Amino acid sequence: MKRIAIVFSGQTRGYNDIPKIWESYQSLEQKLYETYPDLETIDYYGHTWDDQPLPFNKDDFVDVVVSSQSEIDDWVNEDFFSRAYQNPHNEEWQDFRKQLFDDPHKVLNRMLYNSRAAYGQIFSFFHSIAHISHDYDAYFRTRWDLVIEQPDGVNIFFGEACKKEHPALMLNTRTYMKPLEKSNYSIRADRRDWFMDDTHFILNHSGMGKYKQIGKELWNYLENIVTSFERRSTTPSSHTLWGLVHPSEIRGYPSIQGGSCQLIRTPKHYIYKEDVDKWGI
Repeated sequence: MKRIAIVFSGQTRGYNDIPKIWESYQSLEQKLYETYPDLETIDYYGHTWDDQPLPFNKDDFVDVVVSSQSEIDDWVNEDFFSRAYQNPHNEEWQDFRKQLFDDPHKVLNRMLYNSRAAYGQIFSFFHSIAHISHDYDAYFRTRWDLVIEQPDGVNIFFGEACKKEHPALMLNTRTYMKPLEKSNYSIRADRRDWFMDDTHFILNHSGMGKYKQIGKELWNYLENIVTSFERRSTTPSSHTLWGLVHPSEIRGYPSIQGGSCQLIRTPKHYIYKEDVDKWGI
């Protein structure tokens, strides 16, 4: 009998205000049971931060873990100028520093705030999977603000993920190399130039095992990634950081139909997104 875990992470944002989000997962669940007669159970897990509202249907989850983003602050403050998110080429950042030249505390606080935005997704994902105590045949990583518009576009790939003969496997919508700027230096493939669509993906049992191994040493793992960049470079965040954290042993197949899922936000959260984007995070 097959078992599937659906794992939410990140800020809950407008999850409680947009009923179609949870409704779309109920539709996916129904499709999964219809498609796979040997499917025994589908369990829901989640993680979010303590400044976010808890999901209204918390009782539908096996576990919803809540953490404080102060843990990111504490980690950054241990070696501030090596770990804090910086984007020296960002115009917003350059103007901000000039305006506050006589108030360094505001600059440092902004760097700390931006670090939460830059690293929060990664920390939340690893929190969410650390508390999954059971073994499942397939795992669907998703976000609280993701609607499944076409369940069939996701449903059909769980059967492939559940096959025992597969090695570590990931199924998502897109994974590609970002185009590199022309340079006088020789160009070689670098993992910092990967783009991985991290909003949702399916992992098989072995693939999740690779991520859980990284989770046990997450602090050291991120330390090596973040501090490997020169201070004149932009600190990796968001999609770039996902690509760097991704275990190299996992085979990735961009196969989920691109239009099957959609991020959806309330007007308040679009404003938040615009603020994050302007800092180049």
